Order: sequence, then C-alpha cells, then structure tokens
Amino acid sequence: GSGKAVCLDHLGNVYSKMGRAAKAVQYYQQSLKVKQTIEDVTGEARCRVRIGIEHLSLHEVPKAHEEFSEALKLFERLEDDNGMAICYENLGDMYMKLGDIS
Repeated sequence: GSGKAVCLDHLGNVYSKMGRAAKAVQYYQQSLKVKQTIEDVTGEARCRVRIGIEHLSLHEVPKAHEEFSEALKLFERLEDDNGMAICYENLGDMYMKLGDIS
C-alpha cells in the first residue's frame, strides 16, 4: 500500500529532476491509484499537485488545471490551509504562464 506509493513517488521525483516530465507523470499516476485505493486523501491531493506541475512543464495546461483543481477540492475537504495555498500558488503560476493574470 503506502510503501509502494512512496517508492513510486520517489521514482517520479527522480524523473522530474532529470527533466523527464512525461515519465514522472507515469509514476505519479501509478502512485495516485495506490493512494486512492488505500484512501489516503492527503497523499492523493499532494500527488495531484505533482502531476499538475509536470503537466505544466509539458505545456499541457488543461491537464495541469484539472489536477490543481482536483487537489484543491481535496485540500478544502481536509481543511488543509497549507495544501490549499500550494494549489492557489500553482494555479497562479499556470495563469502567469498563460499571460492571463486577470
């Protein structure tokens, strides 16, 4: 369960640091499935943020937006102010990259 998700997260982190975002997304998505299975809502939200960041680096803005928005909903449900702030920051970065700061 959670040990597998941690390993998958670490693999995703390695590929992310190597600049291989698409491969990182694959590992993060596998981790996400494990976290959903074991009902780790905080882990799911954090994983969705990571996936969103990678999609943003791949210029896949709709996918990034979807992941950040889903993460935000989860953090709101958990009443996790720090998690919500991270989502808002990433959504802000996404809109800045789009040139839409309204």
